[in-house]
Amino acid sequence: MPEQQTSSTTQSFIVSNVQLRFVENGRDGLLAWASCVINNAVFLNNVAVRESICGGIRLTYPAKASQGQRRYYYFNPISREAAAVIEQAIQEQIRRLLPQASTVNKRGWAR
Repeated sequence: MPEQQTSSTTQSFIVSNVQLRFVENGRDGLLAWASCVINNAVFLNNVAVRESICGGIRLTYPAKASQGQRRYYYFNPISREAAAVIEQAIQEQIRRLLPQASTVNKRGWAR
């Protein structure tokens, strides 16, 4: 699949170089793995793109589980605004790569 670069911006927060690796038959709603660059300075990798209950997408960030099953995230947005900017940039890249897929459904990117 061709790699394309996208960019999404708020006041001082830029998400660029969004890339997706689509998954067939993913578990727990997994549709793809995403990577991106924040403010031309930080590379985020292995962000899971999952189907949400309402049919859209949600992102989950890499974490390590302790013996007590507590999750320690390697990185994650610390505000709703930052999470929304990252999600929007990933959604834009999905629309570019799969123009026929406006939303996600249980069978994949068909709608």
